[in-house]
Amino acid sequence: MSMDEAVNSASTWAAFNEGRASWADWVEMRLHERLGEERHFSSDVLAEVVGNLASDLRDELNKAITNLRPLRSLAVVGTYDPTRVYRALDVVVTGGASFCARVDDPGVCPGDGWQMIAAQLAGRTASFGSIP
Repeated sequence: MSMDEAVNSASTWAAFNEGRASWADWVEMRLHERLGEERHFSSDVLAEVVGNLASDLRDELNKAITNLRPLRSLAVVGTYDPTRVYRALDVVVTGGASFCARVDDPGVCPGDGWQMIAAQLAGRTASFGSIP
């Protein structure tokens, strides 16, 4: 009996009982079916594992990015613009002073979300080599 004639192990078993197929034919067909079942099961398990790994990797990557955030350096961005959204550690200049954003979206500068880091003193000029 050829594999083309046998659709599944049940029909091969029936053919074996009728004397149209050998024991080896039935075993071969059953192994073929079982391997197909195992292949399907393995594919499902692999898809689930890959999905979980991708999710875990995404979570770990987000944590790593969040943990790197405090390691940022000061970023001088220029004159303060009230229409712009600033991030923590952005440095702006306004009113003769420079300010560093303490947090993301710190609000109006100067304000609670900003830290003054330098200011021009009124009426004083400095030059290199002079002592105040």
